[in-house]
Amino acid sequence: MAAALLPNTSDTESKAPGQIPSTPGPSCYLLNQLRAPTLAVTAVTPTELLYAQLEKLVVNAMINPPTVIFDCYYGQLFNRSPVGTLMLLHTEAAAVVRGLVLRSSDSGVDAKAVLESRFSQPTLEELVRTVATKTGKDINSMLQDARASRRWTTSTAT
Repeated sequence: MAAALLPNTSDTESKAPGQIPSTPGPSCYLLNQLRAPTLAVTAVTPTELLYAQLEKLVVNAMINPPTVIFDCYYGQLFNRSPVGTLMLLHTEAAAVVRGLVLRSSDSGVDAKAVLESRFSQPTLEELVRTVATKTGKDINSMLQDARASRRWTTSTAT
């Protein structure tokens, strides 16, 4: 997943989405460092950044707790757990995210269409499966804590 950059327009010139501004200013050093090809930085709108953060939140919420429940690596999740239960979680997460974004913004018709497709149950399920497959042999800190008998609470994550 690529990093995101939201330039401060007060000290940068306006650029097309995906381009990093080059105007000198207080953030010039950081912007120049972000041009490094290995970082794969992409400039995005605040709305796009919100969508990416929500996708990451959904992926973590759909993968981390079940790996603890079933004591498995990411890649084993869909082999060990009741897939029907995971599907219900994806459906609920999709509905919650779409409702949250639609209620918190004055989204136009285009934004609603994007939300309906990007945060649909099948799309989120595919995203979760893709992440679980790519990180197949990894375990998360929640599972590490459970295996070490450390107590984990929601305050631990913040």
